[in-house]
Amino acid sequence: MVSYHNHRAEPLGFVTDRKLPQETHEEYLIRRFTKHRKWIQEAIANIERANALWRYRRQQAKRMKNNYKKGDLVLVHYVNRRKLDPFFLGPLRIVKVEFNTVSLEDPETGEMMDRNIHKKNIVPYFS
Repeated sequence: MVSYHNHRAEPLGFVTDRKLPQETHEEYLIRRFTKHRKWIQEAIANIERANALWRYRRQQAKRMKNNYKKGDLVLVHYVNRRKLDPFFLGPLRIVKVEFNTVSLEDPETGEMMDRNIHKKNIVPYFS
C-alpha cells in the first residue's frame, strides 16, 4: 500500500523571495470594485427610480381625484351588500361638501341621508 501523506513538504521560499507590491486598503477596494462600478450605479439608479415612483403614487393616493361640487350626482359604494345586491347606490345629489366628506340627498324625494359619506366611497354618476 502506498501512503500519500508521507511526502516531504517543499520549502516556501519561492513565495517569500519575491517582493509583492504593497497596496493600501483604498487601492485594493478601488481595484476590486472598479469592475462592478457600472453595475452598482445602475442598481442605485433603479432603486432611486423605484423610490420616486412609489413616492409619487403615495402622493396621488392622498389626493382626492375628483373635486365634487354642490349639485353633482354621485353613486355611493354599498359596503354591506349581499350576493345579489348592487355595488353602488344612487344616483344621489351632493348637498354639502366638507374637507373629505359630502352630505347627500335623494334627487327624486329630497330625503337627506342620515350620515356624511367619505369621498373615497363615492364615484361620479354619468347619465
